[in-house]
Parts: sequence; C-alpha cells; structure tokens
Amino acid sequence: MTTKMGSALIEGMTADKRGRTAVLEARMHLGEHVPSLAVAFLSEGPDMEVVLRSIRAELGDVPLVGCSSSGEFTDNKCGLGGVSLSLIASDRMEIRIGVGDSYVDDIQGSVDRATAGFKARSDEAARPGWRGRTLMLFVDGLAGKAEDLVDELIAITGMQYQLFGGAAADQVRFERTSVFHGERVLSGAFVCVEILSEKPFGVGMSHGWDKAAGPFRVTASTGNLLHEINGIPARELYADYAVEQGLDTSDETIFLMQNIIGIEDGDNTKLRVPLAVEEDGTLICSTDVPTGAVVYIMRSDLDHVLACTEEAIERASEEDPSCSYAGALLIGCVATRLQLGDSFSSTIARAAEKMGTARIGGCAAFGQIARIGASFTGRQSAASVVCLIPE
Repeated sequence: MTTKMGSALIEGMTADKRGRTAVLEARMHLGEHVPSLAVAFLSEGPDMEVVLRSIRAELGDVPLVGCSSSGEFTDNKCGLGGVSLSLIASDRMEIRIGVGDSYVDDIQGSVDRATAGFKARSDEAARPGWRGRTLMLFVDGLAGKAEDLVDELIAITGMQYQLFGGAAADQVRFERTSVFHGERVLSGAFVCVEILSEKPFGVGMSHGWDKAAGPFRVTASTGNLLHEINGIPARELYADYAVEQGLDTSDETIFLMQNIIGIEDGDNTKLRVPLAVEEDGTLICSTDVPTGAVVYIMRSDLDHVLACTEEAIERASEEDPSCSYAGALLIGCVATRLQLGDSFSSTIARAAEKMGTARIGGCAAFGQIARIGASFTGRQSAASVVCLIPE
C-alpha cells in the first residue's frame, strides 16, 4: 500500500455533525485504507470537546492530535471557525504520541515523560529501514518557553528528528489556546508525535518579511514580554516608527501584526509577532525576545507574502525532487491571515496548484515550528511551514 492522505474543511452545522462530516469527507480520499493518524485544527471555543468526541466516534482508536487555530483550510477551501481534518493512511510508518502537561514549570521532566516510549530513546534507535524520522509538535501558543521546549526535545532525542509543528491560536483574543490528544483539550501543554517512515518527510519554511527599521537593542524583556527597546518603552518606539512611516495605528492589533519584530540570529532573522500591548507600553510577543538581542521592525511586501507558502513547498521538496507526495500539512500565521484578508485564500490556492493532486490540510497559528536537516529554526512566527508526506 502506498501512503495516502485525505482532508476536509467543514463549517456551520452542530459541533457533533461538523466532526462526523469532516471524517466522512476526508475518508473519501483514502478509499478502503484505514487511517493511521488524524490531525485536526479547530477554532478555539467551548464546543471543541464535542467536535473531537464526534471525530473519535467515527475513527475509533486512530491517534488524533492537533491544536486550536485562527483560520482553517484545505487545498480547495479556506474558512474561519470550522474544522480542518487531515487523515493519513500508511503501512510504511510507525507512530507514537507523547503529551506534556503544564510543561512550563518543568520542561525537562515533561519532555522526558512525553518521549519515554519513543524509538529515538530506545535500544532500537539505530534500527535500519526507517530513513524518515519526523517529530510533529503542537504547543499552547500562549504558554511561553516554546523555544526552550524545542531545545529540550531535540537534546533528549539525540537530534534524530526533523521537526514540524505549530503554536495553537485563538481568534486573536489572546485568552486561551489549546492542543488536542484524542478527546482531550489541553492548555499549558504540548503534544508530540514520533513518525518513523520508509521515506523521509519534506519540511520547509519561508516568510515574506523585510527589515523596515533598526537595528535596535532590546534593553529590557522577560520571556515573551518586550518591555524596552533602546531604553524606552517598546510601545513608544513603535509609535515613533509609525509617525516616521506615516502608518495608520487606529487598529493597534492589526498595526502590530503588520509590523513585527525580527531578531538578528547570525545570517537569519527570527520573527516574533507582537500580539498585544500592556498599559506600561510592554509588547506581549508570540514567543520569547531575549534581553540584549539586536532587533528590527519588519514589514512585508504583498507579493512576497503571497509567494512564501509556495517557497516553503519548494524548500521542502529540495532533498528529493523526484518524490511524489500524498499530501501536505501546512501551518501559516495569524499575522499573515490578518494582513492579507480575503487574499489569504490566494496563498492556499497557489500552494494547492504547486501540490497538484495531493491533498493539503492546515491552519493559521500563533507560531510555526521547524528543524530542517542539521539546521535549527525553533519556533518562528509570521512564516509558513510545510510538511510534505511521501506516497
């Protein structure tokens, strides 16, 4: 059997019917093959458990993971407030799942417990036949310390995996974000999936942001709270920048998400989205911004943003250009969705054209996670990350 993938996006209906219908539609692409893994992206809300229970009722014991989102899509449809479900069927994979509850208080212990049953930590770690070693990771988008979590995951598993995943989102309320395991809806937690495969998955990341102002120095920060830049409140520096550039700040959330933070990291730039502002001028960012870091304010060119998902697919396929793919999981960014508005669907349509007949399932999240080959990207924001699944 070759590996197959099916996907569906369901909106409206009751919560119970949304989940069941998503399974039925996604299964249509699998034929008679039984799913090996289900990945769900749901709009954050009180009916998430109902949706997950209805998915489980249809799938039985098939492993189910995912996270809350702020925009869901497949290769032929984009929505907001629906259910995006992807089903992967294969007899060429081994799948194991680990969960870390309340990880921020004990990252090392949480990772140790979550990965205890993974092959990378067993006597079979070097077993031949599994050329593909991928770790899929979903993490609470508001819990913080995501990069520390990723560092620990990589260290404890001996750097044997490439990484793909996302940081859960809500509808830009910044109140609660969740990850899923089966019917469980978890906050302050992470879910990771060990996938061993005969053929390596392709993972690629891209963004369309350029430096618009800076460099500046972070003079005070605490985790993901950016207090001061160049010795003044972060909000004040942003206000000066807006005046200089003649930018509209009437909707502060939109303004911040269109003018994000870039952290200098050697030849690369790590992106951080300012999610909100506290009364003292502190920016609440999508993930940590270290004190002493050199940062820039970043803006994006529309054409570059529209093309970044295609570029991520191209990068993911570089390792084996001749490989045929059953489908792709794609994590985009809430900031990109807000910036593009109705044009966000164009990025997905271009990605679908790039993938041909292969299926796509994904969402817009508060952050993207990737480790590709020997390089380490960690948690990123305002990017597109794609995981190509070989047939």
